Formats: sequence, C-alpha cells, structure tokens
Amino acid sequence: MIGLALTTALLLALGVTALRMLRRHRIRAVAATLPGARPDTAIRVRDFTEIDAALRARRCICGGFLSSLGERSARDGDRVLRVVRAECGRCENEQTVYFDTSVLVH
Repeated sequence: MIGLALTTALLLALGVTALRMLRRHRIRAVAATLPGARPDTAIRVRDFTEIDAALRARRCICGGFLSSLGERSARDGDRVLRVVRAECGRCENEQTVYFDTSVLVH
C-alpha cells in the first residue's frame, strides 16, 4: 500500500517536471522568433535610450516583463551590436536581445 502511494507520488512529480520542461522549451522556441532574438534580426536603434524603451515594452511569451541582467558590445561583420541579457520576472526565463547600434558608432 505504501509502495503504491510512493510510486504515485513519484510519477506525479516526474509528470510535473516534464510539463515544466516542455513549457520552458516552448517559451524559448517562440522567443527565438522575435525581433532581436538573434544577431541577424537585431533591432536597429539610433539612441541608447531606445534600448531601454524596447526592453520595457518587450514581454516574455508568458506575459511577464523583462529586466536587464547585463549588456555588452559585440561585432557581427560590419555591424556593432549591443547584446542584452534579460530575465522574465514571472517565469525566470533568460533571453538575449540584440540591438544594432551601428548608426551610433562613428
């Protein structure tokens, strides 16, 4: 009797974990299709304040807001990119958002 209860609890825990993993995978797959999700789809900005505005306006697929965890510069051929690591406040999914800052560099 106790063995059945433990087996049921274990199967339930495994099922919940699998559902969470599938949900996280789906969120990442959809997020990868958004503008700025890859260097080749970088969002063009003319001013650094546009980066902050774009992050405030951008939502995670779960509906939560993103907050910056840090940023750095990178090169993609002739383009200069600003790479922002962001995290969703609701589901804690991390995303990388690329911004094309080539116009800002002289």
